[in-house]
Order: sequence, then C-alpha cells, then structure tokens
Amino acid sequence: SDFPRERIPPQQLTHDPKSAGLSQALQVRRGRELFASMRCIKCHTAEQLDVKEAMPELAMDAPSLKAAGGRVSLRWMAHWIDNPKHLRADASMPKLKIDSPKQANAGKGPQAHAWHIAAYLDTLGAKPPKIKPPTQQQIKRGGDLYAQYGCVGCHTLPDHADAKTVGDRVPLKFVSEKWLPGALAQFIQSPNAHYQWIRMPKFGFSDEEAQLFEAFLLSRAGGKLAGPPVDIKPDAVVGKKLVRVAGCMNCHDLDGDNVFSAPGLAQITGSTWQTGCLSSDLKQRGQGAHFDFSVDQRNALQVFAAHGMDSLRRRAPDEFAERQVVALRCQACHIRDGVQDHWSLHEKEVESLLFEKPKPKNKPKQGDEYDEDYEQAGEAKEAVIDQSRPVLTYVGEKLKPQWMHQLFAGQLKYKPRPWLHAKMPAFPARAELLAQGLSLQHGCAPHDMNEPKPDPALAKIGQRFVGKDNGFSCVLCHGVGKQAATNVFEAQGVNFQYVKERLRHEYFMRWLLKPARIRSDTRMPQFASDDGYTPYTDVFDGEATKQFDAIWQYLLQGREIEPPK
Repeated sequence: SDFPRERIPPQQLTHDPKSAGLSQALQVRRGRELFASMRCIKCHTAEQLDVKEAMPELAMDAPSLKAAGGRVSLRWMAHWIDNPKHLRADASMPKLKIDSPKQANAGKGPQAHAWHIAAYLDTLGAKPPKIKPPTQQQIKRGGDLYAQYGCVGCHTLPDHADAKTVGDRVPLKFVSEKWLPGALAQFIQSPNAHYQWIRMPKFGFSDEEAQLFEAFLLSRAGGKLAGPPVDIKPDAVVGKKLVRVAGCMNCHDLDGDNVFSAPGLAQITGSTWQTGCLSSDLKQRGQGAHFDFSVDQRNALQVFAAHGMDSLRRRAPDEFAERQVVALRCQACHIRDGVQDHWSLHEKEVESLLFEKPKPKNKPKQGDEYDEDYEQAGEAKEAVIDQSRPVLTYVGEKLKPQWMHQLFAGQLKYKPRPWLHAKMPAFPARAELLAQGLSLQHGCAPHDMNEPKPDPALAKIGQRFVGKDNGFSCVLCHGVGKQAATNVFEAQGVNFQYVKERLRHEYFMRWLLKPARIRSDTRMPQFASDDGYTPYTDVFDGEATKQFDAIWQYLLQGREIEPPK
C-alpha cells in the first residue's frame, strides 16, 4: 500500500537452479540457440521451413566475401580459415576439413588449403587508396574517442596483457594484422555494409571520427601473424576451386558454383547426431566441419535434437530480445536488473587515453546544448556532469515500440540525450523484433496504441505545473521545445517535446508518483506524498494522479509544445 500499483519487477522473478527438469529444459534451449547461431541450417536444410516466419536467428547472414580482398589482409584470412579460434576464442566459423578436388592439384593439409583460399579471396575487391600516416595528434584524438565512447566495454586493447580472451570482451589483438589501411575506418563507420547481422554496432561516426579511431588502433602494438610456410605457395586458382567444395558458399555471399552438399535435417536421425560435426572423434567426423565444440555445447545440441526441432518454427520476440541483449552486449554500456555495466567496470583501463579539452575564450550562453564533437568544454557544459546511461531494467515498459524500433535502426534524427559523451548505436537487422520483444517481456503491446488528442483545458493546467510559478519547476532540468533547460545542476532530462513519441503513459505516471521505486539512485525528485497528494491543493484538491495526468495532456502536444512563460 505504500507504493503505486506496478508490474512485478524482473528482479523478483527467480527459479530453483537445482531443479532437474529446469536444467534439462535450459539445456534444450541452449542447444536450440547454438543450432541457430552456428548457422547449422545453412548446410543441413529443412524442408518447408520458412526462415522469415521461424526463429529469427535462422535468417542470419554471414560476412559477404565478394570484396574481401579490398578490406582484409591475405595473411589474416589464411590464419582465420586455418584456425578461427586461434584468433578469437568465441568464433562461430568452423575449421574446415577439405578433400582437394583432383583438378586443383592443391598442397596437402588444411594449412595449405587455407592459404590457397585466402589467395583467391585476396583477388576480390579493389584495394583501398593509400592514406597518409597519421600524426601523433590524430592518434591521441583517436584514443580519446575510444575512451569517450566506451569501446572498453566490449573490447580489450590490441596490447592488452591477456588479449586472447578477457571475460566476454572481444580482443583487438590482431586488428592491425587484419585490416588494410583505410578499410578499418570504413568498417568502423559502416560495420553492417557487408554483414547485416553483425554484432558490431553502427554508431554513425563521421569520416573524421572513423579515421581517428583507425589511427589510434593501428598505432597500438598487437599480435603478429606469420607468412606462409616455405613449402606452401598460395595459389589463387587453386583457392577458387577449393572454395567450391569447402562449403564457404553455404554461409557466405560469393560468386561461383557451389558443389558442397550436406545431409538435410530429415536425414539426420538417432545416432547420426553423434557423428559428423558433433563427433568428438576426428576419425568419425569425416568431412564434417570442426567447430571445436565444448562438451557442454555438444551435449546441448544433441539433447535439443533428441527433443525434436519443431521449436525452430516458433517465433517468440520476447525470447529473441533476451538472447540479443546478451549477444549484442547491451550491458557493456547499460545497467540491467541491478547488474553493473562493463564500461564502468573497465573504464580505468582507458583513463590515460583521455586528454583535457581547452576551455573556450568566451563564456557560453546559458542553455547552450552539449556539443557532440570531441572538443567539448565550457562552464555551462561542465555543469552537466551526470554521464550515466539509461538503465535497461524497465525499458520495454517505458518506451513505445515504434520509437525503440527507430532508435535501434539508427533512424532517429535527434539525440535524446545530447549531453552524453556516449552514442546509442544501431542494429538495423534486429531493430523491429528487438523493440517488439522488449515490450512483450513486460506484458506490453508490441505495437503503438493511438494516443488521444490532448485535452486543451487539462494541457493548460499541465503547462502551469511544468513551470516554476506554482509548479514543479520541471523546466530547470528539462528543455521544452526550443527552450533549453534553465538551471541544470547535476542531471539533465530529455526534452519534453519528445515525450509523446517515446514514453508509455502507464510508465510516465508510475515514474512521477515514485521515481525511486524504478531507480533508487535517481536525481528525479518525488513531488507527491506517499498517500498521493501534492502541496498544490488549489487544483484537483491536490490529487497527484490528476495533476500528473494534466502534465501528460500537456506533453501530448509533442513537437508543437509551447514552454511555460
């Protein structure tokens, strides 16, 4: 009775980890996820399975190889094809076993095959134009950007002491060996240009920012890769023939005839799931790809197969969203369910990369917005010191799915929190389903409900309460349309012109009544007493819910909102 009615907080939902039935169910689910993420369906096809209506990850693509030679070095490609997990512990790319076609006359052994295939891929795509060596100032600025944008939450630096695997962060140990000069900047700017389902987010960096990132990353001493052994002469002609039989075209977009084949799912039954790709014995594996599965992964896939694969036809956006929150490392930047974000845990690693910005000669005018450029400085801007990013715990209850879709797709024309150094990245291929799934996780509709037109009389009352005269002084921290926040102390709020398109009404009311119930460390004050009244008894007898609803009517004016005088 001491707080407003609310949905059950996710932290309150628990299970017994010792439950045998639950353990088996989770193993089946893990096997299903592995089956999709490892792209098993690309080789072992299933009849009458429409991936557009099935488990979303079944539609995942893989990097296009049509212009690989214009982006990635021959040496890195050879080492990657030969043994992907040597370069990245969580690689989903298998180590292939290839019987050389007689007409190829290829050198024996997988290492030779890898160098031949890499030589062929190196012929595809135009090499990027030569670039000038970066200056020390550009390298320094690139390091500052790396620290400001929280790259440390997902990556370890190339010269990190333990660069092969550090928690669940992706090591950049071989970044300078992989990318051709100029191509890394292109990738940072548009990571999904050749791979729609890539987990690397699209931040919308400018040309200059991408070049500064490249200058910094390529300046760090990382791992080195050896050239081909003396008895291997990489041959592009041989590599082109090997690609046709290796199964590369099952996952990757590449011109040419694909002659690789594997049994369909209907043909794999019973004990067959103990052989091929899932065999722990190299002799029993035959021509099966070598994924280097752990014992737990192999067991999970086999248990999943034993329980039947009908679940692949099921499309559950809420579970998809849960998997993607993990896969996309959303908690690299955001707190969720009380779990600290990785950026904050590792930010000391990059403190030395930040450099002090020069202060402007002239004092900025009060209300100036926080610049997004790296040259941020000034007394008015230094006052906005809270750089904490939104908490994800209630995101599906808080935000409208259509707005989330635009945010995740990178389609928003504005930055909701322009004072933050951090940028919200885009994941276009996942945007719509992710937005729907996050909404469904909280029992909310996966589509926007039509908002009624604002009540003019109530909106007028709401305008008063937003202002400083006989109101709650919301304008101190929140901008209203073109009027900037008037006196931000520690924490700024999102401009009120965006509330209509962003927030759900139910969340808005719960937030105003008792904000600390949602976020215990919030700087948002509580304007209503615990029994639901405000000091302004001249309107609605002080009933908080009616006064807050009047504010909502005012905010429903959206982009046409007029600030209080």
